[in-house]
Amino acid sequence: MIQMKLMLCADGIVIDRLTNNASVFSIIEEITPAALPFAMLRFCVLAVLERDATDPPRIESSVRIAINERNIIEQTVVIDFEDKLRNRTVVTAVAMPIPDSGTLQASLWYAGQRLGQYDIKVNLPPTPRVETTSA
Repeated sequence: MIQMKLMLCADGIVIDRLTNNASVFSIIEEITPAALPFAMLRFCVLAVLERDATDPPRIESSVRIAINERNIIEQTVVIDFEDKLRNRTVVTAVAMPIPDSGTLQASLWYAGQRLGQYDIKVNLPPTPRVETTSA
């Protein structure tokens, strides 16, 4: 059975070519935009999966990004474990629209089942303030 071991969302994820180590920059836990709607210029999803030896080495899955259960993006992702039992997959969305406040959900699906989900709170924008100074 294929299982999710780790899932997170961040502003940037880099895989080192020499060591194959992953570096994650600015993990996203909460967003307070200046205004709504807005666009996230870069949104990265990291998923670490593990399979049993009897599971297929190559699967077709889908990444869904939704706000308040309403899909913003749904993309098919082929995950190739090759000869390994673990896989690390990075999906990057560019200029992703966020129309509302609420809960932003990134999830990975396989064979009709959600393997994992990462939730991010999207706050209402702050109330604009005007400050006056005089000399």
